[in-house]
Amino acid sequence: MESWITAIGSLVLVGITAWYAVLTRRLAISARESAASAERTAQIAADALAASVAGLDIEFGVYPNWRANEKGDGHALGVSVISTGAAVFVHGAHIDELWLLEGDEREDGYSSALEVSDHALVLDEDFALNTDGVALPVRLHRGEGVHFVTQPEADIEVSKIAQLEVSVSYSLSPGGEQLVRRSTYDFQDE
Repeated sequence: MESWITAIGSLVLVGITAWYAVLTRRLAISARESAASAERTAQIAADALAASVAGLDIEFGVYPNWRANEKGDGHALGVSVISTGAAVFVHGAHIDELWLLEGDEREDGYSSALEVSDHALVLDEDFALNTDGVALPVRLHRGEGVHFVTQPEADIEVSKIAQLEVSVSYSLSPGGEQLVRRSTYDFQDE
């Protein structure tokens, strides 16, 4: 009789184990389907975000400015970067090219010469328009600006600048992926 009880008990255990295996398999299939669904949802969200970012109006105005240089015997070229579009975090700026006017204006326009290329800009901590304690990255809303100075200082008369091309590094969040937007100042547009 004991052997019957043992056999029946073993059969019950085999049945429970089989049922557990079936349930585990169903859970695994459901987990795989949930993961695939979450992956599709994440891809859709990423595509929607990319479309939203692509639709943002992110533009900058760049304008030359100057202040007395550190020696006090000339002018240090500075660049003001003004957000003319969506709110962004500016991480830095860099002069790509600066062209100076040459001679008098001609009938066909003006002539200019490349004066500066590939020149570093740093946050101008002494410029009165920068808020005290401003640090990069700085959040700019439409119409707000941040001011940089050439490093090393470039002694250039602002009224002689024909064209200024500046690369502005920005992101949509303080620690977000940095993107670069190139902006141009042309004295004829002023």
